[in-house]
Amino acid sequence: MDANDAEAELQGQADIWKYMLSFADSMAVKCAVELRIADIINLHCGPMTLSQIVARIPNTDDALSLDISYLTRIMRLLVRRKIFSAHQTSEGDGETLADAVFMKWIMHDWSDESCVKILKNCRKAISEETGKVIIVDVVLEPEGNGLFDDTGLVFDLAMIAHTSGKERTELEWKKVLEGAGFPRYNIIKISALQSIIEAYPR
Repeated sequence: MDANDAEAELQGQADIWKYMLSFADSMAVKCAVELRIADIINLHCGPMTLSQIVARIPNTDDALSLDISYLTRIMRLLVRRKIFSAHQTSEGDGETLADAVFMKWIMHDWSDESCVKILKNCRKAISEETGKVIIVDVVLEPEGNGLFDDTGLVFDLAMIAHTSGKERTELEWKKVLEGAGFPRYNIIKISALQSIIEAYPR
């Protein structure tokens, strides 16, 4: 096996692990939504340390109710997925977090009602004037003849079997976005199974 073959094999292994464990992304987002982390950061009007976030999460007076080490690990993944961004403080007391609005391969795991809830929280965390939410996910075209249109329909059946979510047509995305307060959107087709959806609050 030459170097190129070995590198390709390693990349294949990495891709397999990534897809096998992709459910962790949606679980981490669900945790952040239920803890209202985006709301907490938005109300603070600036970056926050993890300890500041924990102090503002409801029902955490008991120190045992939320282990900051668990939150650190969850936020570390969400920062890597660019759902939040991290900054090093000048005092060196750890990372602070600021809101971001990028979600990839997440929304299809959830029902329309859950997607609306997630997007409403995202909307609260972005600027009304200049903010936007960027979603990278499948946009089905049942009658289309694109390279990945057939694959998208098969993925939709997988969603039935394994999640409460689904792959969505443009009309279904429009309904979800409008329900969450995003009246304007733009879909960008790329050379992949997913498309890029840019959603604007006004």
